[in-house]
Amino acid sequence: PVFSTAENNDSLITIQNTDIRDAKALKIRFLDSTFGNELMSINLYLSKRDSWVAALSEVEGQTIISTPDNSCTIPATGGNIPLSLAGLIGSIEVFEMGVIEDEDLNSQISAFDCSSLEDSWESGPWSTNPGFGMSQPTGGLRGTLSIVNVERGTLYSMDASALIDFSDVVQHSPWGSTLPDLSSAHDAGTQNGATKSRVCIDGVCIDDEWERPIDAVSAALIAHKLTADFIIDESINAKTEWVISYPTRKFYGPGDTLFETSVSLLVTDREGGSRAQPCIPPYLDFKCETSYLLSHSQSIEVLDFNHLVSEIGMPKTSPILGFEHTVLFPNDEPLFEAGNARVGFETERLPTLTSKSGRQYFGAPSIGVSLQQFTNGTLKDALGNYVKASYGNAFSLTIQGGG
Repeated sequence: PVFSTAENNDSLITIQNTDIRDAKALKIRFLDSTFGNELMSINLYLSKRDSWVAALSEVEGQTIISTPDNSCTIPATGGNIPLSLAGLIGSIEVFEMGVIEDEDLNSQISAFDCSSLEDSWESGPWSTNPGFGMSQPTGGLRGTLSIVNVERGTLYSMDASALIDFSDVVQHSPWGSTLPDLSSAHDAGTQNGATKSRVCIDGVCIDDEWERPIDAVSAALIAHKLTADFIIDESINAKTEWVISYPTRKFYGPGDTLFETSVSLLVTDREGGSRAQPCIPPYLDFKCETSYLLSHSQSIEVLDFNHLVSEIGMPKTSPILGFEHTVLFPNDEPLFEAGNARVGFETERLPTLTSKSGRQYFGAPSIGVSLQQFTNGTLKDALGNYVKASYGNAFSLTIQGGG
């Protein structure tokens, strides 16, 4: 999920191991909002049914991670020790690296004997064999992130998007290692260039094989269109912003067609009659004469619906997340007070991914979350704020052909 410590936001993280028997080794990776590059990573070791909680806050222009939790991390974060991040807005990825089966290691994790775990890396069995005493991941993780703003009295709670059966091998690595990442997907066919993906919608599932593991992950996340509601009714001081993240974008460069897509934005009122179709990059209407290729340098984009016609082309900070961006719409008339927005990833009928069987996938790997804030009256010495987070926005999928 996306985190923010800008504009007095704090982000609260909860990660739980729901396994009733085994401890797990996890990699937590914090990524920036521009390139999706790593800001910092942490190895986290959770015993059965254990949870880890942490808070991200802004201090002197940096994001500080602090936690009162006793669960073992490398580097150590227990005792409310802050660790600095360079970015105020970004995303978080969590990977299960494996299940801890060795009895001694399990006992150390359950007893929060973190110094012994550090010794295992420095001079113990993990120093020469990171997979010692471990077996393949089994799933059973649960994660949530809440963005809290005490000054505004708001809280947005978001669940993590999960990839099922991401890996069937142990991928335990030292703290600071760049692996595992989303390109590390692994199954029985990976060694032979045939990593499998499964995409399910409306009860129908499609299996495909891919030469590159990252393409299997992108296929699982791909969407042709994303749809969300918005409301900016001034009578209730309503605000809406739509966050779209592209988790696999950084793995594709020039020559890859996956993110070389024109992006259309269709805004419709609640009656469906009136429409506003901006024609300003990077959100293009089909009638635009000049196509625009999505930048490879943005892993998170924010559509802020809370602006005026006079602000077109002006730099602005979004009111909820505090994301700095350039106002791109509306064109020459105000937006509706409420309605529906649809982003379409258009490729001029050319597929963005083609599986080994020849099945064609259209769109872009993306995850959307829309955030809404309302102010309904005034409480004593405070505003009566209400918020809504719609995570995993409605999407449509276009897949053709294949055997």
